[in-house]
Amino acid sequence: MDKINKEYDFAIIIFLDILGFKDIINKGKKPEEIEKYLEPFKDMQLYLSEIIDIKFNHPLKSYYFSDLLVISVPMGKTNEKFLENLNDDERGDVRLELSVILEFLYMFLLPHVAKYNVLIRGSITIGEIYLDINEKEVFGKGLIRAYELEKDFAIYPRVVIDPEVSSKLYKFDVESAQKMQDLVSIDDGIWFIDYLNPKQLLKFLKSKKIKKLALEPLGYQNYCEVLKDHRELIMSNLGDIKGFDKNLIKIYWLIKYHNNSVRSLSKHLNKKYNFNTQDLLVSEGEKYKF
Repeated sequence: MDKINKEYDFAIIIFLDILGFKDIINKGKKPEEIEKYLEPFKDMQLYLSEIIDIKFNHPLKSYYFSDLLVISVPMGKTNEKFLENLNDDERGDVRLELSVILEFLYMFLLPHVAKYNVLIRGSITIGEIYLDINEKEVFGKGLIRAYELEKDFAIYPRVVIDPEVSSKLYKFDVESAQKMQDLVSIDDGIWFIDYLNPKQLLKFLKSKKIKKLALEPLGYQNYCEVLKDHRELIMSNLGDIKGFDKNLIKIYWLIKYHNNSVRSLSKHLNKKYNFNTQDLLVSEGEKYKF
């Protein structure tokens, strides 16, 4: 049998996991109950694959094991110094593809975490990866980098962008960096996908296209319903915490993040939807109930 020559892809790498999955398993739930927590990953693979194929005419590769999902979007390069050697046109191409992925994740994350009651944490980087779906093999320097970012930098239920990537792609391009401000925020010196960004949510609230693509398939009619379920997600996770738990700090962060967004949207929600934003807020006192 001829030996197959295996090569790394230089790719945009998305690395995601479900926070608290061990606790979900330990509750003794049946396999069909566990499966519902993995639905966001199944949907993400399907929808993002279609988007990348339509917009850029090349496939992505994905693999998930237990509560871990790895997606590789090959850039057609195998040089480790790829990012450092980009000319302006090539840098623009990479930014375009990355922005499409970030926009998708922005639109995807909020309704899916709310609907399926899951906390997702992860990272996005660009680097070397070998991913063979048939052989179920995945490894590479880029994968290690993505894992370390998720483990050491994401910390909270958020998806962070590799600082090296954001620096090399956007450092000298103010206009492109400004366009990213509706999709990402900076916290602790690192970019993360700001899926509760009030300015962007306001656009989504008015968009029939977004409603059709992101909300209706999950049974939602508007973002008030989504935000209400997002609140219930927080309350559910708070209720699962007994005593002083290391997950408290992650939920505290999420409460603050959620409430800041709701308060920023309160005037619009009250006026357009006649929705009492107090029903969407998590009481600050809830944080300290043990």
